[in-house]
Amino acid sequence: MLVIHRFFNSHIKIFLLILSFGLFSCAPARKADLKPDKPTPSAEFTYSGEVSIAAVGDIIPHGYVKKSASIQNETAGDGSLNNNGYDFLFQKIKNHLNADIAIGNFESPIAPNSGNDGMPFVFNAPAAMAAATKGAGINVFNIANNHIYDQGYKGLLETVDHLKTLSIDHIGLYENDTPAPLIIEKNNIKAGIIGLTTLLNIFPEDAKDSLYVRKFDPDRDINIISEAKKRVDFLIVYLHWGNEYKKEPSAEQADYAARLAEAGADIIIGSHPHVLQPVSLVVKNDGAVVPVIYSLGNLISNQSRYYVWGVSNEDVGRTRDSAILRFKIKKVRQGDLSSTMISELYFIPLWGYNNTLLYEKKIDKMLTIYPSPIYEEMERIEKEIEQIKGIEEKAGLLKKLLTEYEMLRARLEIIKNTIGEDYIATGLVAAGE
Repeated sequence: MLVIHRFFNSHIKIFLLILSFGLFSCAPARKADLKPDKPTPSAEFTYSGEVSIAAVGDIIPHGYVKKSASIQNETAGDGSLNNNGYDFLFQKIKNHLNADIAIGNFESPIAPNSGNDGMPFVFNAPAAMAAATKGAGINVFNIANNHIYDQGYKGLLETVDHLKTLSIDHIGLYENDTPAPLIIEKNNIKAGIIGLTTLLNIFPEDAKDSLYVRKFDPDRDINIISEAKKRVDFLIVYLHWGNEYKKEPSAEQADYAARLAEAGADIIIGSHPHVLQPVSLVVKNDGAVVPVIYSLGNLISNQSRYYVWGVSNEDVGRTRDSAILRFKIKKVRQGDLSSTMISELYFIPLWGYNNTLLYEKKIDKMLTIYPSPIYEEMERIEKEIEQIKGIEEKAGLLKKLLTEYEMLRARLEIIKNTIGEDYIATGLVAAGE
């Protein structure tokens, strides 16, 4: 297994001596390259803490996503043991979400009591879906998104109640007009996370002044970031922004990213476009480098459900391309000076399996929707191909497997070209490696 390692500095001005040893670099660095090429300074350089982070994009309770869980639950038999079938949706990625902090955008209210069942473009997720999402390892939900008021203000309040009952940390709420950062203290590091959205479909008239989600306005709110940064060692900004289905971020997003970085964001992670977008590095005025992940795509949805490889245009499948972002926050110390840095930043490419077309044509009896790590799926197919090679009666299955393999290989190349190949983990990656 090979993982690309990238190191980013957060306080370069006070760590010029350490910088001279190549420990804070924007260029790719492998473990073997991290040897000082200058004499060791008198003050010993040490790590004093480490926190692992995972992040994913949009989690959307489309009708067929719910139906897939329901069918799986009927097959399993006991919903209490599988969160009404929703556990199945995350089974393929669970091992890769094992981190101290795992963040995802939960693109829906959770309001079964105060809202309706949901409809196209107006969402309502069951509590079981939230529980399954947490069970898969995602322990921080961003609820600052354009669908949070799909069930009105009461739906927002019920959502918060469910998250509290399920012991799920959440970001994105304004309390008395201030989005206080979620602060998680672990291994001698204070990590702060702020959830923001530049988009709201509606803003209910009955929303109260004390507790709500509102649109982020950088001209008005940029001080929120700088004030939050004062309270933590490392600040993550998770931002719902951009234009749907665009492969590149907008000029406005680039401007926002630069302003957020200067204000104190140490990494910016985006959602909403429903497709992957490139990674960018913002170089601040003081020389510090802030990674910007403009969009992680859809973790799970029913978009591109009719995509057929070799028939559909390759862009049609982009809403089923996604990735898990993983990195570590490390605190370093030299003498009386300490700072934090990002290390081991990489992406695990995912493909959203979706057999809606075959299910509707009644070719498949089960409706099956889930995200899956591409490398693992390719390895599985390779093993199956080896087992049936030369077996004449398996010729049809062999052809099907080869077609599936080529499709995954093609989607992988699209993901590499979008994010940047240097950032993609190559081969199978065990959680936390």
